[in-house]
Amino acid sequence: MHKFFKKRPVLSFIFLAFLISWIFGLAAGVTLGPAERAIGWQNRPFSLLLLKFGPSIAGLFLAWYLSGKDGFFNLLVRGIKWKVSWKIIVTVLILPAILMLIPMYLWLPENLSNIFSWSTALILIQTAGLKIFLGGGFGEEFGWRGFLQPELEKAISPLTASMVVGVVWTAWHLPLRLVGGDIGHPVVFSATLLGYSVILAWIYHASGGSVLWAAVFHGWVNALSNTLDSAFGNQLTDIEMQINSAYAILIVLTAVLLLIIYGHNLGRISNEHLAHT
Repeated sequence: MHKFFKKRPVLSFIFLAFLISWIFGLAAGVTLGPAERAIGWQNRPFSLLLLKFGPSIAGLFLAWYLSGKDGFFNLLVRGIKWKVSWKIIVTVLILPAILMLIPMYLWLPENLSNIFSWSTALILIQTAGLKIFLGGGFGEEFGWRGFLQPELEKAISPLTASMVVGVVWTAWHLPLRLVGGDIGHPVVFSATLLGYSVILAWIYHASGGSVLWAAVFHGWVNALSNTLDSAFGNQLTDIEMQINSAYAILIVLTAVLLLIIYGHNLGRISNEHLAHT
């Protein structure tokens, strides 16, 4: 195993991310889940921790294993790198909201005002905090963008690396179907994540290697999606496919626009900030 980790860091990361989330994570869910529900913890904060944090745990472990404490702390520091340009802030916070509202405006214009309320804003803020810090944000991004993206870029371009990350990221979500999760239509879901992967690779490079802003984007889009689902409720049932498809197209178009502007390097200036070098 030692030689495998050293010689095949990318495959090692994929193996560990899936192992931690879908073997250890599910085992924790089976053993701890009933006890958590029995005492009223319906969101199962402990039993789902390994499942949600599998990619980040794998990335942080390999950063330490391959590069010692310097590699580990380098990755951690990139998780608190917050000083960025206004372009990053707009892309992370404003762009996803606009892109999600466009399909809503097209199919549910008469009910769009329902989401502009203090109650919805409160739900969004609370959900964003959970999704960024205890969900897909920091739970995954130390792995996907913090470790896997720069590791792949040692051999291939940022664009190609983002596509590989997108495929692995999509595959990592697929077992959700086995535990009752809903990812929607697999083609639409895959297209959305591939588009996200390009956008996140640009955010990573344009922010100087910040895992924090990748995590914020990841958690923020999940929070926006969950909040809109909550605000519109059953109104989305019959048009969910149209909404999700339109959003996927907008995300892919955004990714294409970034490629037109920044090229296959997606804003990468140098390799100095990449991990494990």
